Amino acid sequence: MTYRVVHHAYCGMSFAIAEGLSWNQAQARAARRRRWFAKEIGGDVVQLGPRSWELQEPEDCLMVPDDCGTLSISKETRR
Repeated sequence: MTYRVVHHAYCGMSFAIAEGLSWNQAQARAARRRRWFAKEIGGDVVQLGPRSWELQEPEDCLMVPDDCGTLSISKETRR
């Protein structure tokens, strides 16, 4: 079974950050993205569930950055 890490922006667009990962790889990739977000964007990261997080906009921002939204780990389906 493989997993993917997906970012869903507040505007409704989404993109896969990484695909075809093992569970441990997906967790590590999501953690790396959360650390990057907190450091570079400066917003809070709130855990929504065991596989999802909200990347919140910084309080001092005038416009919401595209990097804000939700980050999730999901199972990939085979076609």
